[in-house]
Amino acid sequence: MFSLMMGMFMGSAGIAMNAMGPDVADQHEVLFGTRREGLFAAGNAFANKAASAGGTLVAGLLLGFIALPKHADGKLSASDVPEGSLHLLGLVYGPGAALFSLAAVFIILKYRIDREAHARNIAALNSRRLAAQTAA
Repeated sequence: MFSLMMGMFMGSAGIAMNAMGPDVADQHEVLFGTRREGLFAAGNAFANKAASAGGTLVAGLLLGFIALPKHADGKLSASDVPEGSLHLLGLVYGPGAALFSLAAVFIILKYRIDREAHARNIAALNSRRLAAQTAA
């Protein structure tokens, strides 16, 4: 059940993040008069790569910190792991991961393009393009 819900939320988040890109490009054009879709796409690709690399780094550091046995060869059971390490692993996997999710929520709350702002941006861009066509 957890995996199903996680998949639904992650899928929704991925769709929402990709749908925000064009709106941000429109907002940038309204503010600065230039389109920068490529720059935003490059920034998104870099952020994904940095998150992947950073996640691997943090996971490795945390596994070292909680002192899991290193040479388990896939035959490790919970009874082979010190109790303190199991508690730390539970903290890292549960509340620790939730902190990263909360950080993402706080960051996304800064996104200020709603339906009205989007409609204003589109209207401003359309009138700007119409004025440019009329002048030419």
